[in-house]
Amino acid sequence: MNFVYRDEQHLIEQLQQNSETAFDYIYDLYWKQLFQYAYNRLQSEEIAKDMVQDVFISFWNKKDVFKLTSSLSAYLFSILRFKLIDHYHASEVRKQHALSINQIEHPSDNNVNQSVYIREINGLLNLSVQKLPGKMKEVFELSRLKGYSTRQISEQLNISEQTVKNQLSTALKRLRLNFTDYLTIAVVYFLLK
Repeated sequence: MNFVYRDEQHLIEQLQQNSETAFDYIYDLYWKQLFQYAYNRLQSEEIAKDMVQDVFISFWNKKDVFKLTSSLSAYLFSILRFKLIDHYHASEVRKQHALSINQIEHPSDNNVNQSVYIREINGLLNLSVQKLPGKMKEVFELSRLKGYSTRQISEQLNISEQTVKNQLSTALKRLRLNFTDYLTIAVVYFLLK
């Protein structure tokens, strides 16, 4: 099939008919601009490339419901801006997590028992999370470890927001059950100490 570019609307129509040629044309037309925009903000070629790839994956996945209200360029850049916001948010959550781990590993009062106790709890938490069923584990990690909102998790995993809430609720109940016995023993230990 020979592809002839007439206008953006025609391009979208071709794309919605699963034209890989139309998609390739859009990819070739906008990849460099999107990459440059992402790279200028991230200063990482690898992350910028991955992010632009994610933009085109999102675009392809939503091509059937896409309606051209402004320009294709504006639409692709808006996807990229949301991905940048998500990246910055996740990066900030990772920094906070690293800080808390650093505080755990280097407690200010050098209380070795407290440090060992905290490491044991973290180990038990990690083990308990690993035992969660696949999708539930993924939802829990995106929510609690990466700081994603219910809406973001819903969109990323293609499940309803209610399903995300249900998965989180069930995961937290299971984790509480795993911790009940351990915490009882820990409380008795500290009371007798």
